[in-house]
Amino acid sequence: MVLQGAGISGPDDVANVIRAGAQATGCTSGIMKAACGNVNTFKPVLKKVMPMISPAGAAMLRTTLAFTMSKGSDGTNVSPQEAWVVGNMRFSHHQGKKSSVDAITALAKKY
Repeated sequence: MVLQGAGISGPDDVANVIRAGAQATGCTSGIMKAACGNVNTFKPVLKKVMPMISPAGAAMLRTTLAFTMSKGSDGTNVSPQEAWVVGNMRFSHHQGKKSSVDAITALAKKY
């Protein structure tokens, strides 16, 4: 399960994500090379299209959190006194550690 901790807050965020991805990957294939080379032109389209391409495309534009471990009761059908989970949070460039942790903390307090 992956929770979306944050989205793109504006057009400049889209451009920054795409530029960072292009630098990291080399961005050398046809369509992506054209898109990365013209980020300011294509950013409104890419913001809408990338999440439609794949979950990975959507994750490039957001902070993500995947729960990778959990622990509760050792017995079957026994309610534990305490339980815990471990989450792997990947921060997006526009939402740092503090802001991301604050967002998930506020959500967790509901439960």
